[in-house]
Amino acid sequence: MQAADRDRVFAAACRLVSQGVEVVLGIGHGDFSAVPTSAVLPIGLVEAVTPTEAAQWVVREHVNNRLVDTQPDHCQAGAGQVALGFVK
Repeated sequence: MQAADRDRVFAAACRLVSQGVEVVLGIGHGDFSAVPTSAVLPIGLVEAVTPTEAAQWVVREHVNNRLVDTQPDHCQAGAGQVALGFVK
């Protein structure tokens, strides 16, 4: 990734974060970063070393463990949301 491309990706991610969207970057396989070396990550922007690590981070941080089991559990819904989780 060239510096100009890295700057554009980082700027786009920062714009999304400023709008309240959490961004998880998982570009490459540890050989480069989408974040400029001098940049400070804003809250809501996470960069993982690989795409797999990015997916794992999302699952760890945002997917309730109940979603991987077999019985419906509707007790996790927030206001105006429907939860379709599962429990053992």
